[in-house]
Amino acid sequence: MEFWNVLYLYIAVHSIRIGVIDSRFCNESRNTLNVVQSCPTSEAEVNERAKEKNCESLAKSQNCSTPSKFKYHCVIDAKEIHLVEVCAPVYFMLGYCAEYNVEGARIQDHYKRKCTEYSPPCPNRYISTDAYQVTGCYELVQGRGNSTPSTSLSAEITTLPTIDTASKNDVFMHYNLWIVSVAVLVVIILIISALYYFQRRKGKLLIVFNICSKHKPNLRL
Repeated sequence: MEFWNVLYLYIAVHSIRIGVIDSRFCNESRNTLNVVQSCPTSEAEVNERAKEKNCESLAKSQNCSTPSKFKYHCVIDAKEIHLVEVCAPVYFMLGYCAEYNVEGARIQDHYKRKCTEYSPPCPNRYISTDAYQVTGCYELVQGRGNSTPSTSLSAEITTLPTIDTASKNDVFMHYNLWIVSVAVLVVIILIISALYYFQRRKGKLLIVFNICSKHKPNLRL
């Protein structure tokens, strides 16, 4: 049992390493990022700002998601410094404020702020395009009045490497090779375990046979 626990831990750690580049990474979203003074707080305002942002013009050319899921968002940044507008694939929040993570190039949960504890609270699960309904998240940074990208945010965007299709293919190829190596390792261990099991079983049978032989009555004619 201890071996399987170690194996599961090994797989989990390597999955996290490989998962740095995952299916939700969207480099195209970075190109649409801009810092704003405030975010819309009503559906009408969202529609107006979304029209200005015109994410639909990029929806068909990007390869992050289906065009229908590449939407306008106005959320906080990961460092709680700015409000940002961005075109990105929609994602379901799990009771936390929505953030745009520049390094991960995606919309995701901001785990420092659980909006289900706000007044009024957000749902335990809501779609990222409904972030405008969770105004308590905007209040984290809205009062700072900073509509100019900070040096740290600008540097973060410009210095982060882009990940093209070839790079993704290299990662997935490495991942597949790792899967194969783990599978081979598991097969080898299973074979060794089976041989050990049968060897022990054979040993027990020999012991039983020897005991039976000692107690076998001698038949004399």
